[in-house]
Amino acid sequence: MLSDVTICSCPPGVGTLPKIDATAIDHDIRHAAIFGALTGARHGIELIAPHDPVRLLHQIEDRWPGGFKFEYLERDSAWRIAITPIETAAV
Repeated sequence: MLSDVTICSCPPGVGTLPKIDATAIDHDIRHAAIFGALTGARHGIELIAPHDPVRLLHQIEDRWPGGFKFEYLERDSAWRIAITPIETAAV
């Protein structure tokens, strides 16, 4: 489920974010798996979703207020969103 992981000491936003394809995760554990990925991914993740994950983004904001920023990379047949930590927040 995670791919394209670049392990380096680059600052956030530099290099390749690990990708998590939500379409490959069972619906019953999808959000929990994404929360776990965000906890473990130091520089954030690129989320690939089957639809606009607005509810999930609200849950992330509720869980870690002000902790992440969201950048839509693609909005069409595939939804790709870079979810990266805001440096001042502790995750």
